[in-house]
Amino acid sequence: PSTYNFKVDYRTFKVEKTVEIPSNKDTINIEFPAKFDVTISVFDCFGIPVDNAKVYVNRNTKNLDGETNKEGIVKFSLPPGEYSIKSFVNEIKLMVAGEEEINIVTEKTPAVFDHITVILISIAIIISVLFLLKKITLSIFVKVITIILLVTALIMPWWQLSGSAQDISLDYQINTYPLSQKIISKTTIKGDSYLEISTAPEIVGQFLTIVLLLTSVCIILISLSMFFEILKKKRLEIILNYGSIALLIVAIIVFCLSLIHISEPTRPY
Repeated sequence: PSTYNFKVDYRTFKVEKTVEIPSNKDTINIEFPAKFDVTISVFDCFGIPVDNAKVYVNRNTKNLDGETNKEGIVKFSLPPGEYSIKSFVNEIKLMVAGEEEINIVTEKTPAVFDHITVILISIAIIISVLFLLKKITLSIFVKVITIILLVTALIMPWWQLSGSAQDISLDYQINTYPLSQKIISKTTIKGDSYLEISTAPEIVGQFLTIVLLLTSVCIILISLSMFFEILKKKRLEIILNYGSIALLIVAIIVFCLSLIHISEPTRPY
């Protein structure tokens, strides 16, 4: 029996405690203060950050929960160990041994997408009825439909790559979204789906930004073209028509270049 000095070191953390042996306790508890910041980002299936999303962290009997901010981020300070992290129906395992940054991509569809879809369908129905009743010209009808298609293109994936392996019931899909400038991969194994943000060269993100800007400007030019058509400004209408077509062609070329960089194999140096 004597007095003992216990010292525990872990990276930059250190704890010391003096204990008497024997003591009046069968168990001596030493609380280790090491904690690391774990940053969790939650995205919907389009790669857009989800705010006010509940995130649950579990380790044995230890349960924590938090809510994402406007950037879709929530932070926890956790001791080393293995944790289960869940948001919506998505759950991942994480071994904490230092500061961590992880992404959780959910199956959640952004609410704004549903609203935009309803609005676009309503506009398409109204403009079709007006055209059938000969209340608008063919030119106006075509331009409105073109705008609807371009807006749809901004929120829908521009490029999909799919694959499957029947012998192990596996499906793999990659979607590219110009609006969020994210590439989302979806793996389905035996009916269970797992989504993640795929890594891509930085230049791909720059290309997607250019595509987004060009498409947005194209929508504006077509809208102005309709306005000048109503005002009978034929020359300005023609200029805007050609300008929108040229921008759309450039946007398609830029997007094709981004696909080349996505599919280009990494060359050893």
